[in-house]
Amino acid sequence: MVHGVGVGGGSLVYAAVLLEPQAAFYRDPAWAALDDWQASLAAHYQRARQMLGVADNPYQGQQDHWLQRTATALGVAQSYAPVPQGIYFGPPQALPDPYFAGRGPQRSGCNRCGSCISGCPQGAKNSLDLNYLYLARQLGVQVFSETRVSHISRQGAGYRVHLRGRTHALRSLDAPQVILAAGVLGSLEILFASRDRYRTLPHLPAALGEHVRTNSEAIVAIRGQPGVDISQGTTISSHFHADAQTHITQNRFPRSYNFMRLYMGPLVDDTRPLRRAAKVVGALLRRPWHWLGHWFTADWYRRISVLTVMQQADNQLAFGYQLRAWRLGGFCPGVTPVGRRRLAYLPVAGQPGGAYLCRGQWRRGAECPAGKPGQSRGDGASAGRRGDRRFAGGGCGGCAAPGLRPPGAVCDRRQQHPGQRWRQPEPDHRRPGRASDQPVAGAAVGLTRLSPRHGLPSWCA
Repeated sequence: MVHGVGVGGGSLVYAAVLLEPQAAFYRDPAWAALDDWQASLAAHYQRARQMLGVADNPYQGQQDHWLQRTATALGVAQSYAPVPQGIYFGPPQALPDPYFAGRGPQRSGCNRCGSCISGCPQGAKNSLDLNYLYLARQLGVQVFSETRVSHISRQGAGYRVHLRGRTHALRSLDAPQVILAAGVLGSLEILFASRDRYRTLPHLPAALGEHVRTNSEAIVAIRGQPGVDISQGTTISSHFHADAQTHITQNRFPRSYNFMRLYMGPLVDDTRPLRRAAKVVGALLRRPWHWLGHWFTADWYRRISVLTVMQQADNQLAFGYQLRAWRLGGFCPGVTPVGRRRLAYLPVAGQPGGAYLCRGQWRRGAECPAGKPGQSRGDGASAGRRGDRRFAGGGCGGCAAPGLRPPGAVCDRRQQHPGQRWRQPEPDHRRPGRASDQPVAGAAVGLTRLSPRHGLPSWCA
């Protein structure tokens, strides 16, 4: 799972695509009975659009034209569109704040450098350090950079957050309530450490780390012919829906992503991991010089077009917190994937790659003018019970309610086994009942709140 840290979180390195969910999301049985979510969240989506400066991408390049022809070839031309993004598409020179009546920082418009996923050196992407965090600092909020939260403990009626900094000694902060917004990996690491290593929150549920979901994506790449430059534009600028479950975007990479060429391999199809891995090895042996040239092409980032093929299938990961020998007996600083994985192979992924490559003429393995197909080697060459792996981003969940329960229910802390009694969370995601730091349904909004009154979130839609 791809992740990173910084003041601004994932907004620093995401592609700034801000889609609103389709109707099926609001009707999901995991939470549909709690509220009319489409009506309840409408005002909040509107507020987020304003704060993040969402606008449709006005620039269309060669990659976008190829993607549009791909949608047409697959019979879904009507679903193709530019993506809505949190990017300032104004003039490239520095101008006064265009979003918050002059209270925000100066902004420069997008120069189409393709570096959205490496920090946006132009400053056009509306990352959180340029809106929410910037305005919060004006109101007196302190932001501690280069500081790591090791764990959280109870302190009287509230909590103590234990910090470790690169330039200062160990210290702590006390608060009546704490919100964890460190992403799935960061938040789970803090909760695991608090429960299992420091034992300062020993009553966190056994289900911690279960039911982590990602974009369920396959990465399909097409390398253009020598001399082609398709790198100008935002990282993602257009998309389409191949069917009700499959969403496809194109991706440009900046120069700093040249290392990704080493992750790519032949595009193969097979539902069985071992047989799929054998096909990858066979393809490499048949054309070794071709793939060596691919991995060592200096202008790879200029010629590559990457399709992310994402599905809404209910695929899940389970994460744990384990001792590692290379840590000299200490706990691994990150969470480790454990347990069963589902549907690591997406058979639909190769089809748009072929149609994109051949400009509407779907011919498996054909030589086509647009370039050469490939995919993530993790997608193609992984094999075995614990080897069926892929790259993924956009994780959510990890604080799932344990045991068997009706959709949306949250179990009491003393009832952590199948067949137990259950409690229905309130519509505002609070757990009813006595004060504790036990599960509530809160991670559906991507945050984890610790409150002596309301407790910890436990599931993610």
